[in-house]
Amino acid sequence: MYCTLALISLYLAAVRASRSAHPSLRSIRLFPGPSAPSPAAASPSLKARSCSTLTGAGFMERPVTPTATPARPGTRHSAPTVQHALRTALEGADYPGTYGITTSGDALTLKFVTQSANKNVGSRVYLMASDDTKYEMFKLKNQEFTFDVDVSKLPCGLNGALYFVEMDADGGTARFPNNKAGAKYGTGYCDAQCARDIKFINGEGNVVDWTGSTTDPNSGKGKYGSCCNEMDIWEANSIANAYTPHPCTPTGQARCDSTTSQCADYCDQPGCDWNPFRMGDKNLYGPGKVVDTNKKITVVTQFITNDNTANGKLVEIRRLYVQNGQVTQNTKSTISGLTQYDSITDQFCAAQKTVFQDTNAYAQHGGMATMDKSFQNGHVLVMSLWDDHAAHMLWLDSNYPLDRPATQVGVPRGTCATTSGDPKDVEAQSPNASVTFSNIKFGDIGTTYGTGSTPTNPAPPTTTTTTASNPSPTSPSGSAPLYGQCGGEGWTGPTTCASDSSVADCMSPESQGRTLPYKELDSSNWLPVINEFQVLIESDESVYHGFTEMFQQARDLPGVSSARDYKEMLQGINYAIQRAPRYERGLGEYAAFGIYCILDKVMCTPAGLATLANPLVNLQFSKIFDVWADFLSSPMSRLVLTDDTGGWFGPMALEDMPNFFETYLCDPNAPYCGFQSWDDYFTRQLRPGARPVECLEDNGVINSACESTVYCISNNVKERDSFWLKGQPYSLRDMFHDDPFTNLFVGGTIIQCYLRAFDYHRWHSPTNGRVIKTRMIPGVYFSQSPQVTNGSRIDPITSQQFLTAVSTRVLVFIESDNRHIGLMCFMAVGMAEISTCDLQVKPGDRVTKGQDIGMFHFGGSTCCMLFRPSVRIDFDCIVGDSITVNSIIGMISI
Repeated sequence: MYCTLALISLYLAAVRASRSAHPSLRSIRLFPGPSAPSPAAASPSLKARSCSTLTGAGFMERPVTPTATPARPGTRHSAPTVQHALRTALEGADYPGTYGITTSGDALTLKFVTQSANKNVGSRVYLMASDDTKYEMFKLKNQEFTFDVDVSKLPCGLNGALYFVEMDADGGTARFPNNKAGAKYGTGYCDAQCARDIKFINGEGNVVDWTGSTTDPNSGKGKYGSCCNEMDIWEANSIANAYTPHPCTPTGQARCDSTTSQCADYCDQPGCDWNPFRMGDKNLYGPGKVVDTNKKITVVTQFITNDNTANGKLVEIRRLYVQNGQVTQNTKSTISGLTQYDSITDQFCAAQKTVFQDTNAYAQHGGMATMDKSFQNGHVLVMSLWDDHAAHMLWLDSNYPLDRPATQVGVPRGTCATTSGDPKDVEAQSPNASVTFSNIKFGDIGTTYGTGSTPTNPAPPTTTTTTASNPSPTSPSGSAPLYGQCGGEGWTGPTTCASDSSVADCMSPESQGRTLPYKELDSSNWLPVINEFQVLIESDESVYHGFTEMFQQARDLPGVSSARDYKEMLQGINYAIQRAPRYERGLGEYAAFGIYCILDKVMCTPAGLATLANPLVNLQFSKIFDVWADFLSSPMSRLVLTDDTGGWFGPMALEDMPNFFETYLCDPNAPYCGFQSWDDYFTRQLRPGARPVECLEDNGVINSACESTVYCISNNVKERDSFWLKGQPYSLRDMFHDDPFTNLFVGGTIIQCYLRAFDYHRWHSPTNGRVIKTRMIPGVYFSQSPQVTNGSRIDPITSQQFLTAVSTRVLVFIESDNRHIGLMCFMAVGMAEISTCDLQVKPGDRVTKGQDIGMFHFGGSTCCMLFRPSVRIDFDCIVGDSITVNSIIGMISI
């Protein structure tokens, strides 16, 4: 039978939305056998490796970007040691145009370099099961796996690979509830190298200690790696090939911590490889050789058990080739001490490691017995094309390692020069390189290949073909489509928009953050996370009623939004989260973000208060912000970091932020002043000495924790009260979320300040002391004080006090070195689109005044300092004062 291959691209570089044109591929012919997977008929759909771009992906973890800009250790609703939960939706993409992935009949071709709006290098795809929600699982014992491959266009330094890994069939959703995406969106990848460039592991963002690669702008490494058993069926170019089992100690996918020895110890990373050239046969494989790489090759790999059944123990992995009707068995090694071997067994591996003077990590990790157990669990099929920034692929096709003489047995692996394989050279010299896999077969040993005749007693194959979905409409030549890029530094594409859109609909520096395209309601252009929101609204009667009623109640209210119903709201949100905000005064001074502008009126209605507080609705907003935050952390978001009107370095912005270049760390002469993304700009750091700590050694002085404006100073704070309106008392029980420390602050003093979009968004310690306790408290998005749901127009800071009890917030309890202050609390509160409070200290840490203890991401915010009732403070500021971080705001009165 035939089944259809579902492609899962893992190297995303798309920058705009597009409808996925799913390739059609008749792929795997299944012959009789107890381990053969069921026939699949799933349509191919693009999935994400790093899921780090706006339109190509939505596993939106804040720091990750299309070019793997070093990520920040931020978090939502949790301490910084717990990464962002993986909440996502993913959009389809243009396989051939963006990623160089094409199909024809039963053939899959992966192109090396594809140049579209962005440069894409390499790709990786998996096989999905027929329902397109799980990976197809292969059980290889007593089976053979056969495929045709064309490596004629793969030079030194490239690897067209086909292999199996012990990934979870569901992508990890069952084991890790935070993973809401699963196999359908390409999650759960692992291999025996314990890959640390995986950006989502165990349903969490791999952002702790993330460092961008110095040689590969598309990669980097985090603290964690994703490990599992791996069977490399085929790692090859036109010069050399190898097949290699890599056993691992953990069962199934496991996360490793690189700060320990786990990532090095969990798996046999070198593996036990059979490379014909390395094993002494220099004439078996290559251009014009016995197995001629100028022509298509049929590759057969057999997994032999001790009793020739799938229940037996795996004892041998054997290789043979078919070309021009001729079967070529793997030849015996010509290396002394290995001449009796022509396949991979435990005995061969032990002998090879001894002869080649390598550590036998294969045996240390259980060897064939470990692979046996792993194959019983099932493996996922992966195909990829890649270059090697670590070792230039010398381990496959040249002399390696370089610190050993080329005359030492086991060092020569191919005829490529030791200077070959540098990615910058390979990408420049061989951008059109490609590999084609075709005619994939899987079944009982001896049934999937022949010398031109029909295999013995196969079941008659049937064919199922899944047609491609229609591609999205293209724009006229020379113009950008709706939501497409049409400007920016270095941009060489179209600079005008299609006739059915305006400049504001494209990602040009001229686009205005609050211009929303309600005129073109077209859900086919919506991101998956927006489609998911529509499904929620239309499938839940109470949610549907709430959204319908809130827009009716808001119809005649004053405000910015022109959305008339939830569909126009969705269209506006879809637009907004594919943009970075432009600089604007007025409303933008406090929020500056499009989603607030969409919801500003409905927030002020009774139905809006109830509906926007619905947990299901808030969860969906959380997913939306994950998508948006990922874009704001990407290089595409820098398009607003310009000096034009509306740019964040424009005349209006610099008028509001005087001495910007003298105050903040940046390079005025570099593109975008050296900032890697809009969030990089938003979380900018101060230049040394720009904000000196006033009275650093005086523990009787309290310093400002934030660059902000004083909103309220209040005494005798109540444990329980209603405080929805400005001037009303605070409720500590709500603010502290019933924390045991609440009673210590009843009757105490609070000072609350708000931060504007252009303010400095890092928090500094207001006192010298020790961190006693920290808490991250989840909140509700777009909550508005019940007292303003009477239709009155408000600005984004009217409900500051209300927000302290309902928004995402961080509590940092500090024991001051001044005994008259004692225990105090700093509280950072997100508002409007704020969904990340990034805490950078932990209990037990010593802090000094002016020390960076955390930051906000993505929008306006507010902060509070709370003191116990015994503390007497003479404040040096009043409501309305603008205060700089580290400045004196009060002194202790004894």
